[in-house]
Order: sequence, then structure tokens, then C-alpha cells
Amino acid sequence: MLRQVMLSVALAAVLGTGLVAAEDGAGSVAETIAARRGLMTQLAALQALIDSRLGAADYSAELYDLGQAAAQSLEAFALLLPAQTNLLGGAPAAAGAETTAAAAIWDDLPAFQQLLRDTAAVARQASEAGDIAGFRAEWDKVAAACTTCHESYVFFDPFAAIN
Repeated sequence: MLRQVMLSVALAAVLGTGLVAAEDGAGSVAETIAARRGLMTQLAALQALIDSRLGAADYSAELYDLGQAAAQSLEAFALLLPAQTNLLGGAPAAAGAETTAAAAIWDDLPAFQQLLRDTAAVARQASEAGDIAGFRAEWDKVAAACTTCHESYVFFDPFAAIN
């Protein structure tokens, strides 16, 4: 049952975000940023599910599905970075849109998108490992990439709540 749910969620996310990305300039900046945030939330949920399954003694089809869903979410995220969503790097403010995407993303956008695609490939390798030790070894690389990405590419203003 979880397998069908996860695949449905991943498919909906990929299709939904692909539609927003396809609109590019015509699409709403707020919708694109909301889609990115939705994928980040989905990735966090997938991470929590994977972490809860990594204590098991045996590899399961669930881990395969969760790793594949994470890979699809990462690949979809790479599509959701049109220039007009660079609100911290010079794009004009957009009604209803706030972002934590650091301006550094656009300093070398192709490299950032490649980082997302490379991390997606590692998530796929984890899911295809076929055993718990192999999954864990590859998934540790995904988790490390996520941490590094957040440290480098997520803007956090600790004083924003004071304004």
C-alpha cells in the first residue's frame, strides 16, 4: 500500500512541478516558489520515512520506492529555477512570493542543477542496492549532499521575524 501511495505522491509532484516549470515566464513566480517548497517538504518527509526504515535488518521494496521518489523529487526541483524566481539576487519582488533560495544558486545555475541531478542519481543507486547496508551507504551520501546544499544554497535571515 505504501508503495502505491509514495509513487502517486512522487508522480503528482513531478507532473505538477513540470507544469509550473513549463510555464516559465508566463507562470506565477509565487506558484513556482511554492512548488519548490512543496518538493523540499516532500524530500524531508521521504528522509524521515527512510530514516525510520534504516533500522530494519532487511532491505525492503519500501526502501526502493522511497529512494526512487526522492530521486524524482530532486530531478523535479532542478526544473523549478527560472531567473525570475531569484528574489534575493535581483529579480523584482512578486506578490505572495517569499523564498529562501540563496542568490548563490544563480551564480552557477547549471552547476546547482547538476548537483540536484547527481544527488538524484545517488538516491537511485541507494534504492537499487538490494540490501540494507548498500542502501545505507549510498543514502548517507544523499543526506550529506542535502546538508551541504542547505548550508550553501538556502538563505536564512535570523532577524526577519524582528522586522
